[in-house]
Amino acid sequence: MSFSTTRRVTFVVNDDNKKLSIIIPEEIITAEQIRNVARNFQHITDEDCSIIYNSEERTFRLTQMVDSQSLNDPRLTIVGHAKAVESSKASSPSARSSRILRPPNAWIIYRSRKSKEIRKQLPHATAGYISTVVSRMWKLETRETRLLYNTMALDAQKLHKQMYPDYKYNANSKKTKQT
Repeated sequence: MSFSTTRRVTFVVNDDNKKLSIIIPEEIITAEQIRNVARNFQHITDEDCSIIYNSEERTFRLTQMVDSQSLNDPRLTIVGHAKAVESSKASSPSARSSRILRPPNAWIIYRSRKSKEIRKQLPHATAGYISTVVSRMWKLETRETRLLYNTMALDAQKLHKQMYPDYKYNANSKKTKQT
């Protein structure tokens, strides 16, 4: 007799800071649903939230806003955010920061992971120094390592496409007209 394990949504409250997280197995939710849940999570908690994908556990985690520098686990990738945007301030910098980010390429994923490793070893190193070191490391990497990061980038692009099917990159979106 075999038993199947049903994975379920898990709610986690951190006792230290009273922050709520929701963990959702990827097989029970669509990309559109995870975006809607993230928006609702943001409204309920009244805080901006991040959607983090765990590639090993194959789950999404909704939690308070985090940046990629604070994720120390290589299995975790930020795949989206839900931010509050006031309609009266639609052209403000905070509204512009809620735009959909491009999916990371191989170099970006590599730089993010290696930067975290260097930051642990040298907590007072400048961003410029770390960038220079990581750039040199990338140039010395083997073909196999680069292919591994290319595969991770392709996976990130697929996930990004699922989450934002209508996304189109616009190179001019950052530029402002000067009069």
